[in-house]
Amino acid sequence: MNGINADVQYRVITKSGVCPADTSSVASVDFINVPFPAAITDPDSAAICYGKTIPLNATITNGTSYTWTNASTLTNQGNGNVSSLPLTIHAIASPKQTTDYILTVNNAGCPNSLTDTFHINVTQPIVVFAGNDTSIVANQPLQLNATVSDPNANQFNWTPATGLNFTAIPNPVAIFNADQVGGSVTYIVRATNPFGCLGQDTITVKAFKTGADIFVPGGFTPDGDGRNDILRPVCVGIKELNYFRVYNRWGQLVFSTSEIGKGWDGTISGQQQPTANFVYIAQGVDYTGKVIFKKGNVMLIR
Repeated sequence: MNGINADVQYRVITKSGVCPADTSSVASVDFINVPFPAAITDPDSAAICYGKTIPLNATITNGTSYTWTNASTLTNQGNGNVSSLPLTIHAIASPKQTTDYILTVNNAGCPNSLTDTFHINVTQPIVVFAGNDTSIVANQPLQLNATVSDPNANQFNWTPATGLNFTAIPNPVAIFNADQVGGSVTYIVRATNPFGCLGQDTITVKAFKTGADIFVPGGFTPDGDGRNDILRPVCVGIKELNYFRVYNRWGQLVFSTSEIGKGWDGTISGQQQPTANFVYIAQGVDYTGKVIFKKGNVMLIR
């Protein structure tokens, strides 16, 4: 029925042989023209950062109902009914990965549907690592080095600027003078890519008034309460830890590490140890190259 733009009624009259037409047997067929569904949508495609949202705009000019795909990551998408025309929808999409949102519009009586696709490209999270928390002494140069998961995220910003030689590079050097020591500074480093997507991390630097040294507490309580559960050396002004070793009273080695920040949780082969005295030895190199050696006793308290 191509070309029909309005409702049309057809009448069919039947007759047999030479008999006159029986106008009482007139049949009619009504053809009702139903417009094809129509909508205006925006945008066709877009890119967003992970964790951000984007509006999907649609104005339905012909139709009686509509549906969305991936509706679980949409808000304000409407109830699917077209109560009046035109109907404007401002759905908010919050995808966690690249997603196609398909809007399907139906018009009652029309066998065909209108479909339109919104393609939303999602930049995956930018993971930034500022480094492990550390401790320094006055006038000790501390080399910071931030790493990122996205090589395109190469615009850096460190805050605060306290003690830093630069704030817009991934690897500034921090030096605290004598007036700045005695507390701590938590630096925030942000890395941004050309699309404006960013990630961030923090590192806390404690500044001590003492000289470079290795401090080990006299006891620890590995009871799982989140306080003093791990026996670890506090390396102040130490650029490299050669070793930190713990022995029981029979001289057996129960723990060893050369990684600053690691410590003993009070277990041997997964078995919790009872209250007892242990011996530790530690050796490291300070920022001037001097070797620091420490030895002492520590009490495990249950």
